[in-house]
Amino acid sequence: MKIKLVSDYRDYYDHWFEGAHSQCDRSYVRLAKGWMSKFGQFVKLDDAGWTTPLISKACRFPDWVDRDALVVVYIDDFCHRGEGKIVMTLGEAISTYPEKDCSAFIRTTDDPLRHAISRRLLCIGDRLFWLTYESKGGWRSNYGPTAEVTNVGETLCKPAYLAEAGPGEHDFSFLNQFPLWAVDFVEPANKTRLMAIDLNTAPGLRGTGIEDLIKPKEVFTEITRWFAFRRVNVAPEYEEARTQ
Repeated sequence: MKIKLVSDYRDYYDHWFEGAHSQCDRSYVRLAKGWMSKFGQFVKLDDAGWTTPLISKACRFPDWVDRDALVVVYIDDFCHRGEGKIVMTLGEAISTYPEKDCSAFIRTTDDPLRHAISRRLLCIGDRLFWLTYESKGGWRSNYGPTAEVTNVGETLCKPAYLAEAGPGEHDFSFLNQFPLWAVDFVEPANKTRLMAIDLNTAPGLRGTGIEDLIKPKEVFTEITRWFAFRRVNVAPEYEEARTQ
């Protein structure tokens, strides 16, 4: 099967795809800027069985939330990789960005604005990996000069992961429309369960350490296998959103 890559960024396995002018059987559309709003991501993550923080437009946040509480304001709903969002108090958000989506700010360390930790569940075909991101210079664990991947390892394959999770606990049916995807989690400082905060259907792999665990050809092989069982080039919902 010949697959053409349509992307707005480069990654370490790209050279295995066909050239831009080649006649191909399929096209893999991989765009860094997402097509789903942050609110839409949270809905999908919640539907999949993961816990998510409270999210709402700033002006519609529940009255019981303290106006001095910190929130994450999504200036650009469609950005990933730590971009397009800022932290401020809910009161400031209501005054400055009343119609922007905001989510409750989850403290992951004792100094959350200067030290942040997150975990990523990365799916490449049927292979799953856990990555840990940490920043000791800001509130975004995966953004800025001090952000780094501190741990990376392969976990159960996707079918085994679902079997271990138990019936009905996680529903990957929506995510099965993508050969690659990643879900980012934060663990509150009080060590309650992980909370899902981002869904990325075109995650970048280069520079994460994943290169030491899966070779470029293996990434391409997983993507090829994904296409072999599907007749469409991209998820129908993605195609619809992209053409609107």
